[in-house]
Amino acid sequence: MAKIYKGTGLFNKDAIGIYDDHKIYEGTGFFSKDVIGSYGKGKIYKGSGLFGKEEVGSYKDGKIYEGKGLFGKDAVGSYEDGKIYKGTGLFNKKAIGSYDGDDSGGAAAALLLLL
Repeated sequence: MAKIYKGTGLFNKDAIGIYDDHKIYEGTGFFSKDVIGSYGKGKIYKGSGLFGKEEVGSYKDGKIYEGKGLFGKDAVGSYEDGKIYKGTGLFNKKAIGSYDGDDSGGAAAALLLLL
């Protein structure tokens, strides 16, 4: 189980969610966390269950995309070295969150579902 933080740095970050077993949870407490989405095989889903989830984006090679299909998706951010960035390009990206753990799919899903 790994945490997702809003903000970066030592003192400027707050835990807002958890990712574990390809699921994204809002909240961090034992009783105060709710499944809000899932991720896997490069895709990000909002909602949970067999019929209650909708594809909202994808991730690949450190980039996060919103939308689906070949032409219906836009690059909205990236993840690298424990940080989550909104925006793309050299001057247009800003670190808005961070994550611990090795699962980059959880970081990608966090941008679209939590941050």
